[in-house]
Order: sequence, then C-alpha cells, then structure tokens
Amino acid sequence: MDNQVPKLNGAWQSWSDKDGFTHGLWLPSHNPLPGLLTDRITFGATEIAHFCSQMRDAMQSMLNLKNKTVDATLAECVLAALLLAGRYTHADTNLIRAWADRWLDGIGITNGCGLLIYEDAWGNSALMLNRTICCHHFRRRDGDKCASCPKLTHKERITRTLAETR
Repeated sequence: MDNQVPKLNGAWQSWSDKDGFTHGLWLPSHNPLPGLLTDRITFGATEIAHFCSQMRDAMQSMLNLKNKTVDATLAECVLAALLLAGRYTHADTNLIRAWADRWLDGIGITNGCGLLIYEDAWGNSALMLNRTICCHHFRRRDGDKCASCPKLTHKERITRTLAETR
C-alpha cells in the first residue's frame, strides 16, 4: 500500500452522452495525506464514504438506487482493490482480511460483499470476492455466470476461480 492518500473532495468525473460511460476522474490540486497505514485507511475510507454519498445523492433521482445494491457494489470495488494490493505486496490472507474490515468499517458498510477464503492450486490460502449481489455478467456475454456469482455454491465459485487462475 502506498504511503499517501489523495483527497476526493472536489473530484469530478466526466461522462459521454454518446456512449453513457464515464471518462476519467479528476482530483483537485492538493498534497496527498502521508502518515501511518491505519491513519491513511481511516482518512481514505472517510473520503470514499463522502464521495460515494455525494454520487449516490446526485444519481438517486435518475436511477432509483437501492442502498443494499450500492453498498454491495462499493464493497466489491474496495475489496477487489485490496485483493490486488495484496497480490502485489504479497500480504497474507489474514492481513488482507484485517485491511478489508478496517476499510469497510471506515466507509460504513456492514452488509456488502465479503471475502471467501479457499485453497489455491499450490495449496496456499487465497481470497476471492464473496459477492452478495449478482453483477449480471451472464447478461453481457455467453450467458454463463461469473466465477464469484452469488447464485453459485461456494464450491462452484472456488472451482471456477481456480480454473481462471491456471
């Protein structure tokens, strides 16, 4: 994990009315917060919570967002980033789970996505997303569910994840 945390207050995102996608995220000019990891997590989680609250308020009238869906999606994004950070820092599963708890507690998410522990192909403990809300991947591609689909059993999720990592 890096040694500084950016401020999100004042950040903005453009989107195209041609394709409906966002294009980049711009941060205001500032000096990122340095400090201890625990302080950076607390600050970063507060920034994410505030930013997402503003985005939710801005989009609510157009999309009729359900809090459970928004929280689960936000938790998935945070946990996916932690899994990636863990892969690059070679952090063990217990440390990643501790980071996950701190981030989600700091953001204020209690019933979102979680982490599922499993044994990887080399016999090591590994983590994957334990989704609680369907991402509708099957609607986009060949009709098959994603590896972490909540409609699959934990055993099926692990089997698919192992197949994807080989």
